[in-house]
Amino acid sequence: MSFTAKKNLSIFNFIIQKRIISRANNKISEIGSSSITISIKNGGSGAIPALTPVYFMGFDPIKKMAIVDVAEAGISSKMNAIGITNAEILTGGYGVATVFGELSESDTSGIDGEFSGTDDSGRVLFVKNDGGLTFTSVQTSDGIRQPIGILFKEDGTNGRIFVNHPDINKEAQLQEGYIWAGVTGDNAVAHRINTNNFDRYVADDGELEIRFSDEIKFGAYEFLWDADPQSKIQSNVSTTTQAENTFPTTFTVVDTFSTTYRSAKFFVQVSHEGFGITSNYQITELLAIHDGTNVDIIDYGTASSPGERMGDFSAEVVGSNVEIYFSRYEAFSKEITIKVVRTAVLS
Repeated sequence: MSFTAKKNLSIFNFIIQKRIISRANNKISEIGSSSITISIKNGGSGAIPALTPVYFMGFDPIKKMAIVDVAEAGISSKMNAIGITNAEILTGGYGVATVFGELSESDTSGIDGEFSGTDDSGRVLFVKNDGGLTFTSVQTSDGIRQPIGILFKEDGTNGRIFVNHPDINKEAQLQEGYIWAGVTGDNAVAHRINTNNFDRYVADDGELEIRFSDEIKFGAYEFLWDADPQSKIQSNVSTTTQAENTFPTTFTVVDTFSTTYRSAKFFVQVSHEGFGITSNYQITELLAIHDGTNVDIIDYGTASSPGERMGDFSAEVVGSNVEIYFSRYEAFSKEITIKVVRTAVLS
């Protein structure tokens, strides 16, 4: 069945009470069928079962019909499906596929992904990864997601499917700073990106990605994100243990950061605990900056409880990193734990 439109005529089809209607300007007429079908030839290596989505392979100029094979969502070269077979088509044989409208008098029981013990009528049907129909939506990472119809009636002999092709993956223009997200009913709705918490960038492989911003704020709380080594601001928390009796020769590395970061600020907590001693704690704030060769580090704030300060800090450039060291005082001989919170700024 084919339709021809004259120039400047607006033709579209729609369904009224399961009947297909054609409109050309203001003239409406009934096509006389509840579905649109095409004649097809099986161009695959095996029989095509009934109720199987098929994709276009080519055109038979002699029979003047489309050559098809089983559509598979997991193989891009076998997508997209153009319709669903009405009945089984043997290898090299001829048959019919419904491309739009109602496909009836078929066995619609046992479709992949059905809910056991319930009527699945009204659910959306998708092209299955390895061919056939499924109620389970294919993930984008696993293949091409194509809904191809709706189950009208679940039945072993007189089942009915309404075949259609909603183009859910069609690209549309979005205002800058928005992203598509699926919502109830399998619809895509534009959502605005919170640029305070997320930003867009080009990954190392050239793909566009969305990631956490360097600085994330929720009310009075602020978090720094350090998953990306090229973040403008990098935050890190580390814990180091210095064994007993390491005075005076041991300098323990308590933190390391790349020289791609020019400067850093540190909060360092030092704990001295052990059997037979009075526990002692220290908090020190440090600033460090380097020129690629030399490091200037300043200890500009220390508090301790209940006793005295327990050690000093130093730093140096080692290869492509800056290393921060802690050395204890002789009076504190037991195991010491050093916790460091660092915020570094990119060069």
